[in-house]
Amino acid sequence: MTSGQPAMIYDLTTDLRSKYPEAAQRLGLCSMACVPVISNVQIVGVLDVFTHQPHEFETDELQFLQELAAHAGVAIHNSRQMEALCQANTKLEEMGRTDCLTGLYNRQHFDTLLEHHISQARRHGYQLSVLTSPFNRGIC
Repeated sequence: MTSGQPAMIYDLTTDLRSKYPEAAQRLGLCSMACVPVISNVQIVGVLDVFTHQPHEFETDELQFLQELAAHAGVAIHNSRQMEALCQANTKLEEMGRTDCLTGLYNRQHFDTLLEHHISQARRHGYQLSVLTSPFNRGIC
């Protein structure tokens, strides 16, 4: 499947391209069509379709499988893009909570946490104490 073109095998038990003829025979598989799944111009998988009876795949069947594989490629690409976007958003959120020079949490994050803990203390009837100290010696 390195060529990026669909491949078809009429009989998996006798064709020399078949890697596992014994397994195909044991499972009752006869014919196979393999279509590459392409995402962002690179092969990311293969859509394999098997039959139990000898079958010559027709042009329209191959076109359908290629369209299905193309949709799978788009879905994989979109999923990877979404994952990258989520990671970038997480990093941006972290950057928004911390000082870029010291890596310490900033005042906005402190206020958010304080509000959360005050709310929790009120909800559960706990007492809450807060001790703050100025921390700006030589840091702007």
